[in-house]
Amino acid sequence: MPAQVPTSSQATDQEMKTTAKDETEAHRKSSCTATEPPLVNADDSRCSEDVASHQVSDHDRKSSDADDTSVKSSASSIGDDSLSTLLSNQSSSVESILSTDDERVETLARMQRKFAVRDKVLKRLSRGIDNQKYIKFLRENEEAARREAMRRVKRSGQQRKKERQKIRQEAGSPPHEIVISPKRSNTRDLTLPDEVDNTETHKETHADAEPPVSSFQDIFHGLKRIALFDLYYGVPGHVVILLFCVAHISIYEGLYTATAEITKKVKNQNLVYGVVLLVGLTLSRASGYLWSWINEEKRECVRFDMHNRLRLGTYDARLLRWFRRHTHFKIAVNTLSLYLCFIGVAYWLNVMLYHCCDVRSRLLETLPSTIAESTSEVLNLLEYELPDHIQKTGERKKSCVELQIDLKDYEGHECMDDGWGTGDFSALDDAYIFKYLSQSSYLTLLGVYDTALVTTAGTLIFYTINAGLSVYIIYKAGVPFWEI
Repeated sequence: MPAQVPTSSQATDQEMKTTAKDETEAHRKSSCTATEPPLVNADDSRCSEDVASHQVSDHDRKSSDADDTSVKSSASSIGDDSLSTLLSNQSSSVESILSTDDERVETLARMQRKFAVRDKVLKRLSRGIDNQKYIKFLRENEEAARREAMRRVKRSGQQRKKERQKIRQEAGSPPHEIVISPKRSNTRDLTLPDEVDNTETHKETHADAEPPVSSFQDIFHGLKRIALFDLYYGVPGHVVILLFCVAHISIYEGLYTATAEITKKVKNQNLVYGVVLLVGLTLSRASGYLWSWINEEKRECVRFDMHNRLRLGTYDARLLRWFRRHTHFKIAVNTLSLYLCFIGVAYWLNVMLYHCCDVRSRLLETLPSTIAESTSEVLNLLEYELPDHIQKTGERKKSCVELQIDLKDYEGHECMDDGWGTGDFSALDDAYIFKYLSQSSYLTLLGVYDTALVTTAGTLIFYTINAGLSVYIIYKAGVPFWEI
């Protein structure tokens, strides 16, 4: 019977199968004869059989289907166990260690870049400053902040290192180098080398993780930095605040004194201060200062509509453009308009206070002299206007009672300007009024005895000088007076 000649496809399949078997056998042989134990829990007897089967002839390998099945199962077992090893907890912990180390390196690099930028800023700020002590103060603070930042990064790294060691211990792995026992068995024995001494390592880790104890020198330098910081920055700020208050109070008092002096002969004071308030509002409208007191959305609408009004040639749009071209004059008009509003509003608030909270009738009814029917005579305040200034007994001219003038026949006598027109307060009346009224009302009624007796010109000169010097110093300090 003639021999059958194998076809080309059968020969190719047979060669591919033989090649795959050879590669698998070689891989198993190398894994069995390696010095390190395998990553998977393989059986020693299986490795011996695989090595022995690798030494048989090609004819036996081709005719042994059992060996083929053993080879395939061994290869699949190796692949599955290797995959499970890659997905184990130890592999993920190693990956997390690398990721945390990379994060620490990235943090240090980012901090170095920030410090480099701050060095450039410090050099720029030092230009034009003649005070070398101030420049030294800035550099020392920068160095102290840099050391503290590096210490915190190092402390954070040590903390993460301790957390990783804790995770390893919970997973059953020692926190240091892992050594696999050379004795092969179904389980792996993990031992810690005897020569590893953990005492010094834990001491260093604890020292880096805990913040250093502040010594007396560190406390002194910290207090020194605080004092210098307030000296260089806090004191100038406090001075500007005080000058700001002096300037505004001086402007207000000067304008109020001028307004009162100009209008003191006008009987209808309500009309006077109504006009003052109206002038203040009109000036703020003309200069455009009024639009600073509305929200941003409304201001955008004003700008849009004012552009159209300027195209139409309205007077307010042209006036607003003129004020915009004369900045300093605009600031002066804005200041004047605001303080005229202050003066007018203050007057009308006092008028409202009089009509809402005045208690002079009740006060007269409850005076000790009225209740006791003493010889101290009191005129009904509802029938006569109180003078602006009343003096106590011994510090004023004689009253109408002391001059023995009949009040009904001499209501226009000058003695009516020296008190309430009937006589002196008793000590009990004065004490009662002081206790019953507010401090401001008491001083307004009876007068402030230590008040400065200054002429109108002296008052205006004093407040003008104070306001001018304060505004000038604030301007030289680089602080915008009107934008605070």
